[in-house]
Amino acid sequence: MDMKITWFLICLLGLVGTFGCLPKEKVKIGLLGSFSGKYSDMGKEFRQGNTLALEHFKKKYPDAFEIEIRTYDTKGELASVKPLLETIRRDGVKLILGPLTSNIAREILDRQQVRDILFLSPSVSSDFFSNKDDNFIMINEVASLQGVAIARELENDRINSLIIIYDGHNGEYTLSVREGIVKAYLGKKILKEYDLSSWSKEDYYQKALEIGRLNPQAITILASGITGGAVVQNLGRIKYQGKIYGPTWLKTSNYIRHGGRYSEGTKVISNYYPANRSREYQVFENEYQELFGSYPDWLGIYAYDTTNILLRALLGTKQKSGEELKKIIVNSQVVSGIQEEFLINEQGDAKRKTSTFIVRQGKFERITNE
Repeated sequence: MDMKITWFLICLLGLVGTFGCLPKEKVKIGLLGSFSGKYSDMGKEFRQGNTLALEHFKKKYPDAFEIEIRTYDTKGELASVKPLLETIRRDGVKLILGPLTSNIAREILDRQQVRDILFLSPSVSSDFFSNKDDNFIMINEVASLQGVAIARELENDRINSLIIIYDGHNGEYTLSVREGIVKAYLGKKILKEYDLSSWSKEDYYQKALEIGRLNPQAITILASGITGGAVVQNLGRIKYQGKIYGPTWLKTSNYIRHGGRYSEGTKVISNYYPANRSREYQVFENEYQELFGSYPDWLGIYAYDTTNILLRALLGTKQKSGEELKKIIVNSQVVSGIQEEFLINEQGDAKRKTSTFIVRQGKFERITNE
């Protein structure tokens, strides 16, 4: 018998399985983040969380659709957005995981030609994107609430004088956190605010000397782990004795690595960390460490959750449009993350718990939960 006829009959009999005779549907997913440049530490965690989520999904659903990942590097620069969006459109990618910083997200969403692309970001949290029915889903909670939580810690620690240092390169995020601090830090004194985005290497030490003369009880650093580490190193050089506070963005292993012993005692408001971790999370953490040689920072965890949210939505429909997928995601409301259940409202904004951490002996140690 002709081999083609034989194979056709086998397929009809279903002896090769439901998906064996037909090619799998291919779904293109873009990873949009800063994989090089100023915020490359974020891109690294993002990619690692995504990689592990994809590996787990393929093991669990081997006969599901084929996934094609396209990577787009913003380098943390606004100038990259226009050419990258043109490339994304040429590639026919309609589903994007990312971007990672709020300033890049603002630049993207200000452009009308992306209205048919669905974005799910694990880290963007500027208040600008909140309460809007658009094509952008935030898996991180709005930034101003981090500021309110920092102000609460300042109040609890009886801090009466403060200096705020922020990175204006990502002002959409850092200024949202700042606004939360300022509004909630009532009756206290903010001595001065610094935008470090224009600082040279020499400026870090000179600004530290100036801050030392002002002698605030505390400093809040609204910056990435690498940048924040450089700030506390120079504060250490002038023997600053006050307290340091920061938001989620600061909570990375790079902060401790670059800040060294001067990062000790820093308090940060970040992702929820339950006192009793689930078996599922422990397996995730161990696999992450085995694959990448480090334990996951908050962004690795959120990237894992974000990837799973999109993949679960894709399983739930034959329609792969961004509009349809957003409906599925927001209608589910309660999301089972790897560490916690959290909410996504009808506008695509997440409501998550937080924990307060302190750096002790070179590690972030949880001290309270929201």
